[in-house]
Amino acid sequence: MKNHKLFPFLLLGLLVMGTNGQAAAADILDYTTPEKLSDQLFDYTFTFDGDLYQLPLPVSALMENGWEPDEKSDQTVASGEYGWCYLLKDNEELRCMVDNFGSEEAGIADCYITDIEAFIYDCNVEMTIAGGITIGMGSEELLLALEGIS
Repeated sequence: MKNHKLFPFLLLGLLVMGTNGQAAAADILDYTTPEKLSDQLFDYTFTFDGDLYQLPLPVSALMENGWEPDEKSDQTVASGEYGWCYLLKDNEELRCMVDNFGSEEAGIADCYITDIEAFIYDCNVEMTIAGGITIGMGSEELLLALEGIS
């Protein structure tokens, strides 16, 4: 089997397919950083740029770790709606879909990331999800890592 480098897209697709509509607003408002990377794929825990997170997560959690919204990000998001946030750090760009679970319009920093898109050409930052799956790993490694993951 060829060692393809297209798996960054699979990895991020696993995170992206995820959390829209699955978490109640009360759960999201109580966001805490996970203690460890879960071995369950659909717990949506991941390490990114050396920090541990869990989707959905507040945009402000990434901002606290040095990521800043780009000017092309939506500035506000209406209640119950979604928008796009482009986060920048050290010439790397992370594109995120953000949701406003509140009852009023909110600034981008007060919204929650529910989907992540990080293409290897725009955001070459270390990222790991359940099973030790990382951006750029080969297909054989990925298949081995996926064994036993639920």
